[in-house]
Amino acid sequence: MNELPSSSAGVIQLGEAIIRSLDEMAAIGELALLSASQIQRMRSMVQNRIESVKSGQLPPKSMRHRYLTRETIDTWPLGIDIAKNICEFEERYNNF
Repeated sequence: MNELPSSSAGVIQLGEAIIRSLDEMAAIGELALLSASQIQRMRSMVQNRIESVKSGQLPPKSMRHRYLTRETIDTWPLGIDIAKNICEFEERYNNF
C-alpha cells in the first residue's frame, strides 16, 4: 500500500476530525446558529479537499483560495471553537 507523506496525513487527519466534529455538533444542536446548508457546504468543501490530497490531484497553489476561512469568518457566529480548526486545515492544505 502506498503511504502518504506525513504532511498529507496531517492534513487528512485534521480534515477528517473537522468532519466528525461538524457531524457531532450538528447532531446535538451545538451549531444551531448555522443553517443546515452552511454546515453541509463546509462539510463538502472539507471533504473535497481531503479527497484531492488523498488522490494527489491538488489544484496549483495559485488556485487554492481561502474559501473555508472566508466562509467561517464572514458568516459563522464568533466563538465556535471548530472555526480555528477549519482555518488551520485550510492553511495546511494551501501550503501542502
